[in-house]
Amino acid sequence: MMSDKKIPSIIAEVIELVIDNDIEKAKIIIESIDGVALLEERNILRDQATLARKSWNGRYGETPKRKDVSPKKKKEIYFRDNYTCCYCQRKTIDLDVLKTLSLIIPEVLPYEPSWRMDKCHPIYWIFSASLEHLKPVADGGTNDDSNLRAACYLCNDKKNDLPLDILGWHIHRTDHEEWDGLTGYLYSLKELVPDEKYRKNETENNLTIFMESKRMSTLTIGSLVRMKLPNKKTNRKCKVELNDLNQVVLREMWQEGDDRNWVESKNTNVLQVTEIFDYSVLSEVSPELE
Repeated sequence: MMSDKKIPSIIAEVIELVIDNDIEKAKIIIESIDGVALLEERNILRDQATLARKSWNGRYGETPKRKDVSPKKKKEIYFRDNYTCCYCQRKTIDLDVLKTLSLIIPEVLPYEPSWRMDKCHPIYWIFSASLEHLKPVADGGTNDDSNLRAACYLCNDKKNDLPLDILGWHIHRTDHEEWDGLTGYLYSLKELVPDEKYRKNETENNLTIFMESKRMSTLTIGSLVRMKLPNKKTNRKCKVELNDLNQVVLREMWQEGDDRNWVESKNTNVLQVTEIFDYSVLSEVSPELE
């Protein structure tokens, strides 16, 4: 199940080159990564998980209502587990680090919010840090720390809600080596992102909004957030959009019906980036990591 263990170290080298303003060398190193081999590994694991699912006769009862894990708690779990996958022991890379690096060198490390395979570099699908529920939410698994582990996106995505014994997987220790998912570089990287409030991927219309304070979190077009809006007494759930004038548009959302499907409101709020504060991201357009 192990992938090229050198990839996280290679990304660290790339980041150091970017910080030293040797952008061209950094791009050459990224281009040297065998993306086809990474995708082949992903396909092999996908096929194994598919076969395991076909042989599994288990069924869960009614799926309990899912409760989101806060970004802060996710980071705490990642650091506790040394950003190391509990299944394959792969060193993972913090998603904020990868996305920020993609803003600087999008030509060789593309990122697309919906995580389309043909638009994102395979590194995202293999090495991104993700949060794993040992006992699946579908089987009543909770958000207690004891049920949460760091996992690479590849293992997390393929395991999904399958029991470990069906896959033949085991939970491994993650305290053999300290590893921070390259988060130590994050502030320096964000200092290199151009000062304009909107950074547009040169190949796609996908935008990421960076706060002027360059704080840890980013606000991504298409994400769902909970935010205190001007002149509103309570927090509202909103979808982040962008209009033709490059203004941030927050469209109010709510859930209705037995299936609790999200519905878009006609009510919108147009804000300047400096007016955006005190928000929490509920979900992104990218696949939910469980």
